[in-house]
Amino acid sequence: MLDRITRDVRTLWDGIGLRGSARIDLILTESILTEDGEPYVLEVNSTPGMSRDSNFAVGAAMVGLTHTSVVLAMLHKALARPPYDVPLPAPAFSSATLRREAAVSP
Repeated sequence: MLDRITRDVRTLWDGIGLRGSARIDLILTESILTEDGEPYVLEVNSTPGMSRDSNFAVGAAMVGLTHTSVVLAMLHKALARPPYDVPLPAPAFSSATLRREAAVSP
């Protein structure tokens, strides 16, 4: 079952064009007729949370990685990879957004 899930997740990863870090959540159904259930993808999270208690960080800890090592590896990978081959949209800020952010800044 693990080989099938790994294969399917890699196919999904490549098919969507994910880069860097992401989290793909699955659920495994139980079947009273067979020993193995059926895996279903619940969601693909292309920007997983990075708090120390997030699922992404907890999963990394389960395979022996510290939160700090994960963050440093992500930064290194982002700085070392080639740029996107398509232009990214420029952020658009309204004057209201700038005023609101200025009001809450220390």
